[in-house]
Parts: sequence; C-alpha cells; structure tokens
Amino acid sequence: MSKVMNGVVDSLRKRLTGADVRIDEPRPKVGLWHVDISRGDHAVVLQWSPQKGFGVSSDSNPGFGDGPHEVYREPEKAVDRVVHLIETGERTRPPQEALLSSLRTLLGVSQEELAARLRMRQANVSRLERQSDMKISTLRKLVGAIGADLDIVARVGEAQVKLTQFEESKAGKPAPPRRSRGTVR
Repeated sequence: MSKVMNGVVDSLRKRLTGADVRIDEPRPKVGLWHVDISRGDHAVVLQWSPQKGFGVSSDSNPGFGDGPHEVYREPEKAVDRVVHLIETGERTRPPQEALLSSLRTLLGVSQEELAARLRMRQANVSRLERQSDMKISTLRKLVGAIGADLDIVARVGEAQVKLTQFEESKAGKPAPPRRSRGTVR
C-alpha cells in the first residue's frame, strides 16, 4: 500500500472508532485509490490519485462517473472532512458551477504556479481566467494544468450526453470525428 494511503487509513481508523474503513487498491498501482468509510447508515467515499489529490463524496444517490464532490490536496484536510461528515451525518453536494479561478483556488493552485506549469506569465493566466469565450483546446490546457479533467456534456431534457469529438487523441490533437459507413462526403 502507498505510504500516503496507509497514513490516511490509519488516521481514519484511529479517529473514527466503530467505523468500517475499507480500502480498494488500484490495479495497476498507478490508478485511483478508493476508501469506503461507513458507520451506521452513513457512508463516505474517499478517492485518491497522486496527480489530483483527494476526492470526497457522501451523496446517498451518486451518479455513475460523477466524480468527487469535494477535492483536497493535503491528506490531513481530507481526513478532517471525512471525520466531520461521518460524525455529523452531513452530506457533500456536487459543485453546481464554478469560475475557472474558483476551481483553481479550490484545488490549491496559485496563478503563479499555474503560469509556471503553462510556461506563461501570471498576467496571461489572470486574463484567461476573466475571459468568457475561448478555444476548447485552451480551456482543456488550463483545466489540465490545474489538475482537473474537462468533459463537455450536452443536456437533452433530463438526459446528459458526453460529447467526445472534442477529446484529445494520444497525439495531443483533437480526435477526428467518427464517420459511419456510407457517409457521403
């Protein structure tokens, strides 16, 4: 088990007496770790990835693939939040909306750090964060450098459809649109 996750699980077990703490190690070892914590009828899921930090969710009706509701960089803050949720019975809520600058702050990344990651000046990051219109590729780079993923979803009534034509291929360019057989060009 990873040193980080070993420390987190030990801390949760010490602080949450009577709680069931189960760890699910990733296969391969570089994947996403999951820890299920429950006491009584209340449960919290803690996810961890070295690249993205700790995700916390306690929604009683999670959607498949929704991702964590809250994200923490430091293990101590994630453990504190899980302990609070289990002890109080409170629930996390998925973020409804966020400005790019708010997401960056939530993930603990300064403008200066983001600028260094993108090899640009801090003033350019500030300008980009204030823009209301930009290329999808620019937005994907910004979001990726913050430590998050960008999905583009279309809502059709109550249904949601993930649009895949804007995803990057392995070569770093947008994937070409898929054409069905018999398509006239």
